[in-house]
Amino acid sequence: MPDAPSGSCRVPSAVLLIACANLASLLLARGETRQSEFAVRRALGASRGRLLRQFMTEGLVLSIGGGILGVALARAGVAALIAAYPASMPRAGEVSVNAPVLLWTLAVSVGAGILFVLAPIMQTRAQRLLTALKEGGAKGATGAARQTIRRGLVVGEVALAVMLLIGAGLLLRTVLNLTKVDAGFAPAQLITFSMRLSGVAYRESAARAQSWQRILDKIRAVPGVESVTAMRSLPPNRPSNSNNTDIESYTMPSNGQPEVVNYDQSVMSGYFETMGIPIVAGRGFQQTDAASAGRVVVVNETFVKTFMAGQNPIGQRLRRIGWYDSAWWTVIGVVRDVKQGGVDRETGTELYFLAEQAERTGPLAMPATMNVVLRSTLPTAAVAQTLREKISVVLST
Repeated sequence: MPDAPSGSCRVPSAVLLIACANLASLLLARGETRQSEFAVRRALGASRGRLLRQFMTEGLVLSIGGGILGVALARAGVAALIAAYPASMPRAGEVSVNAPVLLWTLAVSVGAGILFVLAPIMQTRAQRLLTALKEGGAKGATGAARQTIRRGLVVGEVALAVMLLIGAGLLLRTVLNLTKVDAGFAPAQLITFSMRLSGVAYRESAARAQSWQRILDKIRAVPGVESVTAMRSLPPNRPSNSNNTDIESYTMPSNGQPEVVNYDQSVMSGYFETMGIPIVAGRGFQQTDAASAGRVVVVNETFVKTFMAGQNPIGQRLRRIGWYDSAWWTVIGVVRDVKQGGVDRETGTELYFLAEQAERTGPLAMPATMNVVLRSTLPTAAVAQTLREKISVVLST
């Protein structure tokens, strides 16, 4: 999975600091009620170091106990989340409270216990304990130092709470903005899974192409499946695979801008219909294109604006530089831009190649691993078992 952004770690850290400040305030208040006890123990010969060890032990027991409770609640929460969304949550089987989480919890618990137990120890100075002993604790709660510590903790909590509130508001606005971003395809009612063809029978690209086609044909026959296709990579979290491209009708401008295409995608027939990607001009791939002598390619709108502005892109030719052959690919269609690199990023130029033609060209050889995507009105659980059975029949023949 992609790495979590650094901001995602700041929210739990701020919540932890607020909880620790509350704990320190409680320990400080508890310490004020024990002024007479501390004074008597110091009068009987107990050193500040001994009192510090007592505070440390009490704080560690409290914080570690809280950490254990937190881990138990986290495990229960994860189990409840998986039980509530067994099919819709991606990679649910990998979600767990693992060893790194336990070690981090232990480290945070010990660190918090050591750090925030220091506030009450400031009340054990000899002069303050002597005053508390003389006054019988009657004015113990009015010490200027104790009030300063308490005010500091309150100010810190308020500041952290304001930061969390502002961060939550910004996060909510970001989420709302992201929901309004047009990714370029229709994700509703899509079911995806990844498959790999392994073994001697699938070493040749042509054999893999035939197997993938049989798998798709079997899935199309499943009741409730409207359309199905397969592709190398799934949007919208694809890395850029920039390649130099020779475009026949493109004239390089004076600034020397290279003909670099940001993305290329190897897809099977029915891709645009299944993904819900509108065709702006021309047409998409058809099964008859697989047997066609000419190689065909579909481009996106940004590609046309970048390299074919003012021209009719249909019928234009291009070829990839550095491939095993120098075959030309003919543009047969233009499709709407898709957010391949993320919904928060600009759309790049993109080429779509027909995977069924792949065995003719080395770099585009039909891959052994493909992402199968189908559009269905039925829930995933309703078609999952049928899909397994259909695919097993194809792989066993």
